[in-house]
Amino acid sequence: MNRRRKIAGGILVTAGVLAIIIGLVLPPMIQPAATIPPPSPGGNSHGGSGGTTPPCTTSCTPPTCTMNCTPPQTDTQAPTTTIKINGPLAWNRTGVGYYYPNFTITLTATDDENISRIILNDTGTITTFAGTGNTTTVTTTITTAELHTIWYYSNDTAGNKETPQLATVGLAVPDASDLESTINNSRIDNAGIKNAMDAKVRSGALNALSNQLNALDGKHGLDQATVDLLQAMITAITSNQNATSQTAGNPAFLSFTPRISLNNKFPLIVSILILIMSLSSLSANTASTRQQPTLYKPQSTR
Repeated sequence: MNRRRKIAGGILVTAGVLAIIIGLVLPPMIQPAATIPPPSPGGNSHGGSGGTTPPCTTSCTPPTCTMNCTPPQTDTQAPTTTIKINGPLAWNRTGVGYYYPNFTITLTATDDENISRIILNDTGTITTFAGTGNTTTVTTTITTAELHTIWYYSNDTAGNKETPQLATVGLAVPDASDLESTINNSRIDNAGIKNAMDAKVRSGALNALSNQLNALDGKHGLDQATVDLLQAMITAITSNQNATSQTAGNPAFLSFTPRISLNNKFPLIVSILILIMSLSSLSANTASTRQQPTLYKPQSTR
C-alpha cells in the first residue's frame, strides 16, 4: 500500500515538473484579453454616455494649433498704384505727351494693409522706393531727352504684387511741327487766322507770330492758357535755334581769348618768341628779295 502511494506521488511530481518545463519552453497559446479604455467623459457623438468617438474620414476639420503656430494669411489683395506726370512745358506729339525741359513723375500706392515698396522701370533703369502704411507717395524728376517707356507697380508686406502698368512720355525741345500742330488743334474758330499763323511758323517769322498771339488773346476762341502755351513753345524754339547757330557759327578756335596768368605764362612767352622769329625771318627774306646786287662790268677800251 505504501509502495503504491510512493509510486503515485512520484508520478505526480514528474507530471508537475514536465508541466513546468512545457510552460517555459512552449509559447503561450492563449493571449490575454485586450484592455478596453474607459469611455470619454463627454460620451460619443450619438448622445450616449459611454463608448468612443469614431475617427473622422471625410470633410474633417484640422485640429487647432496651440504651440508655435503660423497665423493664416488673410491679406490677398494686391496694392494699386496711380501715376501723375507734369512739367514746365507740355504738349502733344502724335498722341504722346511731351515735356520740356524736364518732367516729374509722382507715384501713389494704396493698399488695404501695408505698402512694402514701389518699383519704377524707366526705359530699363529700375528704381525702388520704400513704402509704409496704407498709402505711399514718391516723386522723381527726369531730365534725359528721349521717348520714355515707364513701367510701375507696387508690392505689399504680405507678398502681393500689383500687375505692372505702362506709361509712355517724351522729353524734347519743341519744334516748328509741334507749334503748327498745337495751333491747328487749338480752339481758334477762324480758319483764316489759323492759316496765317501756320504761314508764319513755316516761314520762321516767330516774332510776328508772337505779336499776333498777344493781339488775339481772348478773341476767336484763343484763351489765355493756349496763348501761354504757344508763347512758351516759341521761346523754347527760338532759344534752341540761337544756341545752335552760335555753336555752328562760332567755333572754339575763333572765339578763343588767351588768359594771361601764372599757369599759362610760359606757353604764352614761347608763342610770342616763335611769332617774333617767324616775323624776323619773313622780313629778312623780303629784304633780300627786293635788293638786287649791282654787278660790276669793266668797260672795254679800244
